[in-house]
Amino acid sequence: FFFNMRVVCDNCGRPQSVCLCNVIPTPRLHPRGLLVILRHPHELKQNLATVQHLPRCLENTVIINGRRLPSEGRFPFLDQVIQTVRQRKTPLYFLFPSALSLNLEDV
Repeated sequence: FFFNMRVVCDNCGRPQSVCLCNVIPTPRLHPRGLLVILRHPHELKQNLATVQHLPRCLENTVIINGRRLPSEGRFPFLDQVIQTVRQRKTPLYFLFPSALSLNLEDV
């Protein structure tokens, strides 16, 4: 049997026809705060998902896998970040879809 294998990018792991490497900024962008992304478990199963590429584009980016934000104590790093935000030392942005989500252009 002969299988027609797709050529995959060595850098991003995507098929070359949908490779993202040419649009990933160099150097990474530096937002004025921390971006926390809540990634739904179903997103992990998507072959062409893009969330995992955001840390390659943006500094200060954290991805948490789950259906909702974890309770206090589960992610010590996130607890520390929230404490810093409470002390008003840095802005914090959460990225996840919901009925109350804001368009990034409006933030």
